[in-house]
Amino acid sequence: MNASAVDPFTPADWVLIGIDPQTIALVFAWGFASVVSFWAMGYVIGVAIQLIRKL
Repeated sequence: MNASAVDPFTPADWVLIGIDPQTIALVFAWGFASVVSFWAMGYVIGVAIQLIRKL
C-alpha cells in the first residue's frame, strides 16, 4: 500500500486527537453565545444612547 501525502482523516482519527461530537457542540455553543452576547450588548448600548439623546 502506497500512502499519499494527503490521507483523509476518518472520524476515528478525529477522536484520537480529541475532536468528538461533544467537543464540536461545546465549541459551537460557546461561539453562538459570544455572538449573541455581543449583539445584545450592542443593542442595549444603542438603546441607551438613543434614550440619552432624547433627554
